[in-house]
Amino acid sequence: MLRANRRAPASAKKETARLLQMEWDDKWSSSSPARWADRPAPAEVIEAVESGWLPKSGRMLDLGCGTAEIAAWFAERGYQATGVDIAQAALDRAAERHRDLPHPIELIAADLCTRTLPGRTFDILIDRGCLHQIPLNLVGDYIRNIASIAAPGARMILFMKSFRKGRPFGDPEVT
Repeated sequence: MLRANRRAPASAKKETARLLQMEWDDKWSSSSPARWADRPAPAEVIEAVESGWLPKSGRMLDLGCGTAEIAAWFAERGYQATGVDIAQAALDRAAERHRDLPHPIELIAADLCTRTLPGRTFDILIDRGCLHQIPLNLVGDYIRNIASIAAPGARMILFMKSFRKGRPFGDPEVT
């Protein structure tokens, strides 16, 4: 994973963002199956909708959507679902996989560290694996850009993976 100094100048941020996009394009363009892809909607998301913590309708955004399983789950329930990912190859897979949904998913190729989605706001934002992959010098930009597209009263679910010594937290191999 890319690491960079969070106090780096703007030119370093641009280079970090460019390298990050190349990295994810390469990963999604690979013919080998991605271990992070094709997972069902998390139980926490389903529970949040069923309990009423998330609204029963509205505009939702699947951040770093990959093959857009979460966006598809919402689209199947009548939400206006949008998936955004830095890798066009991921979105191509998502479009193919979910082409027959009765309520289509809007798929957008964008790096939310370097830009926002002008003129759009979302009631629900779900990040299942995007933030913890972002280099430190771009995290603030990502957070500002996400905040700018959150509708008043929006709800967000953030899934984070914790690491220690480069391994997932709780890994028995890590002492």
